Amino acid sequence: MRRKLGLRFLIIVVSLFFILSFIFSETKTKTIEKETCDVVPLINEEYYPAVHKALQEAKESILVAMYLIKMGTQPTDQVNTLLNDLIEAKKRGVKVQILLEKEKVETRPLHQSNLKTYNFLKEKGMDVRLDTAKKETHDKLVIIDDRIVFIGNHNWSYGAFILSNEDSLMVRFSSPRLEYRRYFEKLLSQKEKGRELSRTVKQRRKIN
Repeated sequence: MRRKLGLRFLIIVVSLFFILSFIFSETKTKTIEKETCDVVPLINEEYYPAVHKALQEAKESILVAMYLIKMGTQPTDQVNTLLNDLIEAKKRGVKVQILLEKEKVETRPLHQSNLKTYNFLKEKGMDVRLDTAKKETHDKLVIIDDRIVFIGNHNWSYGAFILSNEDSLMVRFSSPRLEYRRYFEKLLSQKEKGRELSRTVKQRRKIN
């Protein structure tokens, strides 16, 4: 009798072991699947059509941190088309935020190009900001729906799209990833701190 009970107990323990092992392996597999991503190299002219398509398909959010956005001379120029993609995305309910580099010397060509883009987007009611942090914002970063990230060398300019050798990556995550969003929000908070610091300095000057 005791042997039978012992044998039954052993069978139950072994069965539980295999069941738990199976459940654990399934959970582990699902966890790994959630963390997978697809990385696509974008060399030279491959960048623009990939970004254009992704912006048109955005459903929830578009975050852009760009060192340079230089508008083209014609409405159909590639940079202008991407800017219109941002405007159209906002019209269909997508949250769009753009952060551009602001140089200390405002007469420099890069600052003038970004300022022109800033004014154009502001007139369209877009949430666009110029960086006022101490650190230079040298990013070429586009985050779409927290699932697609474009990162690399491409500024939004005729030079980057047509003239120069540039390489970037498109990373497509299988589930939302918030690391880049947090980084983008940190850039915005640095901008706000820069504003507050500037106001404090002005107030001190008035007092003195």
